[in-house]
Amino acid sequence: MMVKRINRSVTYHLWSLINRIRSRLGVKIFKFSQQAMKAENYEMIQKAWNEKERQVHGDISSVAIEGYVKIIADLIELEEQDVFLDIGAGEGSVDTGLLKFCRGGYGFDFAESKIEIAKQKNKKVQYWQQSFLEPYKNMQPDITKMFSFGVVQYCKPKDIELFLKNSLLAAKENGSLYIGHLDIPDIANAYRFYHNFYGISEVDYMQNLNTDRLIFSDGSYWHDLISMKNITQDLAKEMQMRVKVRIESSYCDYRSHLHIYINERALNVSNN
Repeated sequence: MMVKRINRSVTYHLWSLINRIRSRLGVKIFKFSQQAMKAENYEMIQKAWNEKERQVHGDISSVAIEGYVKIIADLIELEEQDVFLDIGAGEGSVDTGLLKFCRGGYGFDFAESKIEIAKQKNKKVQYWQQSFLEPYKNMQPDITKMFSFGVVQYCKPKDIELFLKNSLLAAKENGSLYIGHLDIPDIANAYRFYHNFYGISEVDYMQNLNTDRLIFSDGSYWHDLISMKNITQDLAKEMQMRVKVRIESSYCDYRSHLHIYINERALNVSNN
């Protein structure tokens, strides 16, 4: 399924062009600082997302949401017999569209106010409130595929092993054959982002490189996809699970997807 790049990618390329022009004109538009590297704590982020006026997809059109739905359905190969688990479901806007492709779904989010909206929006989906750093509370045997979309970025790099461990343990518990952690800011593409979007030179970037750097002011982090792949494989070995892990470039230039195929699904997928 071919889906055109939408809002985030269009905005990225537009600002890339504008900022390259500004950079050539000598306009200073970005400065690395210690403040930019200051980590938010999860409680502050949870409080911010719990504010009722803050919408998960408030600045995105319904056409763009439909585009995201098609992208996710394609990436996780969602089929009629599938039941999904949405890790970090927010207000459930994406789930509304995904239900057209499959049998049903479940979802959780750490912002209780968003989960209440999701429950009203999607009566056929069972939602609950929890953090992705807790063991999954309501794993059901009919869940076939699990995914997160734009969620991993809110996990601190030091906690990424626990994040991955919880999703693998949940899959082992209920027999899911696929986990997709999608749309992750990829540290391998960080220089390209800062250069294209802000006109940062390679020298400035290398002098200020920090693997724990926040990408945006909302508590989003860059992540090392190669490291995530290796951690997943090591955890699976400890849990006596057969996995194949594949990294795929996202529709957005600086993001990537992590696909985890489990047990029999792993037999027909090649590593990269």
